[in-house]
Amino acid sequence: ENEHVLFFYETPDRLIIIGTNKGIKVYDLDIEDFVSFPNDHPFLKFLGNKQLNCLLQIDKDIWIATSYGLSKITLQNSTRDLLTGNFTHTSFAEQANNELQSPTDIINVMLHDPDTGIWFGTRNGLYLLKNEDNSVFEIFRHDVHNKQSISSNNIFSLYKDQETGNIWVGTFGGGLNKIVLDGEKNVGGFERITKRDGLPDNAIYSILEDKNGFLWLSTDGGIAKINPETHAIKIFNMEDGLSANNFR
Repeated sequence: ENEHVLFFYETPDRLIIIGTNKGIKVYDLDIEDFVSFPNDHPFLKFLGNKQLNCLLQIDKDIWIATSYGLSKITLQNSTRDLLTGNFTHTSFAEQANNELQSPTDIINVMLHDPDTGIWFGTRNGLYLLKNEDNSVFEIFRHDVHNKQSISSNNIFSLYKDQETGNIWVGTFGGGLNKIVLDGEKNVGGFERITKRDGLPDNAIYSILEDKNGFLWLSTDGGIAKINPETHAIKIFNMEDGLSANNFR
């Protein structure tokens, strides 16, 4: 009752993980049925009925963002270890004094970039866990006095394009941001693209790329097609035949 799905994820081992506002469900494609976990299963001990916002798998590490913070599961062999409980669990929300500066706000989206690290888009800033320093999170927040800071702290989408290799950040209220990296892959700032530059709206819910390298953005004002190099923008809305202008 009142349960809604927030994401689907298919593992390399034919499991479909379904994150909901009331916990997790796992569908096994091999037996074509949902997996039933006993109440004392390790998977449920730390997840319980917590809302699962998003999930990211990197090799044997599965990062899970819940309504109570960030967790990481380290598998022993494969994702089917989730069924047997053969994994270790780390809760970043429970770290003493939060010395890692891990995200404490709701995480909306996660992205793994082999060149920089793991990015976490939250309701209160952008976080980076660098590859070479897998211990302390870098935090990027909006600064009204710095035009090169990120345009908004509420981050809804992250995407690395294949055409230019740039990482794009979609925000709620601040439009689109391109992360500017220096030669050593450190963040030098953010380049903003907003309604002033031709976007239909400053809420960017998702970012996709087509085979020609154009980025497609879903917004509250229709769908925007953007050239990642020239930043030329074309807008599609209800006048073009869309059923609505709001795409979340």
